Amino acid sequence: MFDNKSLIGVEIFDDAEAMMSSAMDVAPNAAEMQQKVRAVASYAASSKEARAEIDATLRKVIPEFQDYAFTKSAPYVGHWIGAGQTGNYGKDFWLRTSVNFAGIWGNTTDEVVYLVATRDAEEKPLNGSNSYVIHFPADELPQSAVNSYWSVILVGVPDYRVVPNDLKRYNFNTYSPLKSEADGSLKLAIGPQPVVGVPESNWLPAAEGKPFSLTFRTYVPKDLVKRGGWQPAAVTQVR
Repeated sequence: MFDNKSLIGVEIFDDAEAMMSSAMDVAPNAAEMQQKVRAVASYAASSKEARAEIDATLRKVIPEFQDYAFTKSAPYVGHWIGAGQTGNYGKDFWLRTSVNFAGIWGNTTDEVVYLVATRDAEEKPLNGSNSYVIHFPADELPQSAVNSYWSVILVGVPDYRVVPNDLKRYNFNTYSPLKSEADGSLKLAIGPQPVVGVPESNWLPAAEGKPFSLTFRTYVPKDLVKRGGWQPAAVTQVR
């Protein structure tokens, strides 16, 4: 019916009652939110003009929401957004919707903290036409942030699916055969081709000309990560 690029408009209210009845909502303000949905659905059904008004409002709100999801739904530090409470959202429908939009589902923060990058160190959207490097200093390696393991995955935007490539390489993690620098630091390369100065084993392919995002997962994160005190190094474009 719709995808992340063309989110649903007023049609979402056509079957609102059936959707709300399909599963119990445990949010403490679920009843309040459901009454608001019913009120909008009733208004949408009242006339063509009302329906058009609601659809126009949604078309304005959707891009504002998408920006919120990746820059304001959780602490945005070092060009990564993350360390927000996931798994149990309480009354925070904004965060809950943001996670559903970009990730479908999320563990609790004791299990994993997700950090997402959609922009580089210059705040420009990540694009597969460019080459990037993430350089972790020797004393801030990914493994130092977790009590279990870490991973970073590249997905296309706005579908948030892994990007096909000849290497069938879609992510790096604790167990990937990555090569460190002589000083103990670690460089990860992202782009349409390997990056000069970075081992090819450390290259994560991107689709040329297409936007993408990175999700860095810290499984059983250390308290510093849960407090928002650690982020991966910035995604820096190679000139």
